[in-house]
Amino acid sequence: MPLPYPKTVCSAQKCIETQELGNTGQSQVLYTKICHAHCYLTGVNVEQVPEPHLTGCAAMCGQNCRVCGCHWSTHMHIRFDQIKTTIEVEDKNTKDLIHKNEDAAKN
Repeated sequence: MPLPYPKTVCSAQKCIETQELGNTGQSQVLYTKICHAHCYLTGVNVEQVPEPHLTGCAAMCGQNCRVCGCHWSTHMHIRFDQIKTTIEVEDKNTKDLIHKNEDAAKN
């Protein structure tokens, strides 16, 4: 979901979650640590790590983030919210196996 403002998130391994996208073989990074929800720092490139301008973000205290404790260089601006949803998708192969097992159980 797009946002009209940037937020500062941490991209360090301890602050993200990787979500598999069904049976696609692809995954999506979820930025679970939002360090500054409405960061209006100017001149910051979005979705770029490292981004030196973020040393001026209110979430930073010296070289590290006061929220997550990670180094400033693991942080970035994003302009979207991530919403985790679960969608059930019917797999034809699995469905066929279930029907085959049900038929075998009847006999």
